[in-house]
Amino acid sequence: MFKNYHRKCIVCQTSRPVEQLLRFSRQEENIFLDLMENEKIAGRGAYVCKRDDEIAIIFKKKMLNRAFRHKFENKVYENIENEVKTKWLKMKNENQM
Repeated sequence: MFKNYHRKCIVCQTSRPVEQLLRFSRQEENIFLDLMENEKIAGRGAYVCKRDDEIAIIFKKKMLNRAFRHKFENKVYENIENEVKTKWLKMKNENQM
């Protein structure tokens, strides 16, 4: 599984184990949600705590621009926000049952 790696959340700046964080990965002009089920997606990564309020802040303040040092278009943010809503929230609801 995972070793005891810690990464810093880009919203609250706290260092946490990788298992407690969501990873967003940048490849060229796109951002992907990396749930690290089997292997992580290649590319530069940014980590966020698995809390709904912090995930909402990322999209509201467009914090991935700073994390990836690149200005993404609104369309990219809309795509990743939809991906988070479908994949992450679905996975979260399955784990609560």
